[in-house]
Amino acid sequence: MIGVFRTLLIIIGLYVVVRFIMNLIYSSSQQSKSAPHTNRTSNHKKSGGSHQNDGDYVDYEEIKD
Repeated sequence: MIGVFRTLLIIIGLYVVVRFIMNLIYSSSQQSKSAPHTNRTSNHKKSGGSHQNDGDYVDYEEIKD
């Protein structure tokens, strides 16, 4: 009877581990697919140059003394 109980616990444990690994693989693949779309927001201002990846455009005021 103890052997059957131990076998069931092993099967349940393996099932939980496999589900956990599958969830990790699924979430990482979903994250890598959606990563390029989440990097930019609509608030970014583009500079007039042809360089796309120079960084964010910063609007500033010059202070005169």
